Amino acid sequence: MQALDDYLVAHWDGHAVQQWLANNVDMCVYIAAAYLAFVFKGPVLVDLIFRGSPPTKLIKKCWAVWNVALAVFSMYGVYHIVPTFVGNLQKYGMRETLCTFREDEFYTGPIGVAMGLFSLSKLPEFGDTFFLILGGKRSLPFLSWFHHVTIFLYAWMAYQQASSIWIVLASINYFVHSVMYTYFAFAEAGFKNLVKP
Repeated sequence: MQALDDYLVAHWDGHAVQQWLANNVDMCVYIAAAYLAFVFKGPVLVDLIFRGSPPTKLIKKCWAVWNVALAVFSMYGVYHIVPTFVGNLQKYGMRETLCTFREDEFYTGPIGVAMGLFSLSKLPEFGDTFFLILGGKRSLPFLSWFHHVTIFLYAWMAYQQASSIWIVLASINYFVHSVMYTYFAFAEAGFKNLVKP
C-alpha cells in the first residue's frame, strides 16, 4: 500500500483538479444529461445492438470484475479517510470536524488523493447503470438514477468549492460502497447464497 500511496501522492495535484472542475462546471451538467438520456433510451439502444439477446454470461463476468474493482477502490478510501475523520471527531469534536476546512486533508497527501479520487469516482459509478441496462433491465427505479445524478453533481461542486463536510460524506460513502460492491461482486459471480443478508 505504501508504494501505491507514494506513487499517487507524487503524481496527484488536488489543486489542479479543483481548478479544472471549477473551470468546467458546465461539463458536469452535460455529463449528467447524457447519463439521463442513457437511463431512458439505453434499453432501446441495447435491444437494437444485441437484437434482444445480449451476451448474458460475458456481462455477468464483466460486472463481477467491475464490482470487485469498485469494492477494492472503496476499501482504499476507507483505509485513508475513515481514520482521519474519526481522529478529527475525537480531537476537534463534531462542530469543528464538520465546519472547518483543512486544506492539507483535502488536496494533498494520501488523504487528499483519496478525497479527490472519491469526487472523481462518481463519474465511473455511472457504469452501474450501464451494466443494469446491458443486463436487460428495462427501467431503473427513480431512486437509483436520481441518486447517481445528484451525488455526481454534488461531488463535482463539493470538491471544487472545498466543502468541509466532504470528508464526512466520503467516509460514509466509501464504507457503504466497500460493503455494497463486495456483496454485488459475490452475487454476480454466482455466490449470492453465501452473502445473502
